[in-house]
Amino acid sequence: MKHTIIPLAIAAFTLFTFDIAAAQTGQGRHELSGQISFMIRSVEHSSNSVDALTLSARYGYFITNALEFEPELMFGAYENNDPGFIVSMNLAYNIGGSNQDNKIVPFVLAGGGVANTFIWLPNIPYVSLDDTHELINAGAGIKAFFTNQIALRLEYRYQRFFMSRDVHHHNLYVGMSAFFGD
Repeated sequence: MKHTIIPLAIAAFTLFTFDIAAAQTGQGRHELSGQISFMIRSVEHSSNSVDALTLSARYGYFITNALEFEPELMFGAYENNDPGFIVSMNLAYNIGGSNQDNKIVPFVLAGGGVANTFIWLPNIPYVSLDDTHELINAGAGIKAFFTNQIALRLEYRYQRFFMSRDVHHHNLYVGMSAFFGD
């Protein structure tokens, strides 16, 4: 619980400290995001759960003023194991993002991808380059604009990995986004 409160407290402090600018989303614009994620992972029909921190990178392209295509990459290297990756392709809908007066833009997203890694038990990553799993993503969050080009991004994400025993991830992301283009 302590790990969840600290990022949320930093985000709340940041939102109320800085003069937040208007949203700069719109058709043809681009978004680059870097996030840190606190995850709670559980396995179906098991009482085991794991907390973990992960870094990820995203590139977004606004297809319309509100609809954004967001590929995402998570990468991890674990001692004595192959590298681990999660590649996702998501669509995000930015609610009211085309209204330039909005300083905070809520969004929802959904998508899918493939992965060769997830954390199974504490300090024991499951990684296999020969064994990939499909996954689905669903989530919601907000983008709070500091300037016309920079926003704080807060997001909840659910991920389900399909395998013999499905694995469920509940993620909280805190990150920054940079907007550029038309």
